[in-house]
Amino acid sequence: MAESKLDLGPDNDFGRPHVMNSDGDNVSWEPMLQGDGLDGLQVLNPDAWERDGDTVRGTATQGKGGGCLSMGDAEWTNFECSFHGTLLDGGYLDFQFRRHPDNPGEGYSFEMLYGWQVMAICKYGTDSWRKLSAVNYPIERGREYNIIVAARDQSLTSYIDGKLLNQVTDDTYPCGGIRMTLHRRNIVQYRNPRIRLLT
Repeated sequence: MAESKLDLGPDNDFGRPHVMNSDGDNVSWEPMLQGDGLDGLQVLNPDAWERDGDTVRGTATQGKGGGCLSMGDAEWTNFECSFHGTLLDGGYLDFQFRRHPDNPGEGYSFEMLYGWQVMAICKYGTDSWRKLSAVNYPIERGREYNIIVAARDQSLTSYIDGKLLNQVTDDTYPCGGIRMTLHRRNIVQYRNPRIRLLT
């Protein structure tokens, strides 16, 4: 049986099938979803999330609040995250990364903004939020997008369906974990979320 592209990584890592860490060791993708249910993740509002195999879906319709699935810590500096993201209903999908280890209200995010039809890398803080890179992009509800978010030193990039989209240089937050976020009045889906730690 032929090995699928998904087994090799997302679309063969968009032309980068081999990525090494600082010691020269090849780094493979590791699934974020382990065991059964939401094992290994810090869960805010577990009633809003359901898992089916390699997919998690968050639902925050009327009567259900938002929530998030988090992992990682201050030791996470250089890494790449991959997932197939779908905005099923609502205004945006929000994937946060390099969340400040002492103040999780600060960090970066990759956002699909349906109303603006924009894909963006943003920087957020306790009292502020701003787009570092915003690219006009045709976003459809119900369509699955193959997304990679990479944080390497000051370089923050996103790839969508095999193409480089956002490219930012910013060193405000050098380390921290990730969070798959669900906001009010949204339904989002993350399929096959993976990570590879480069340091």
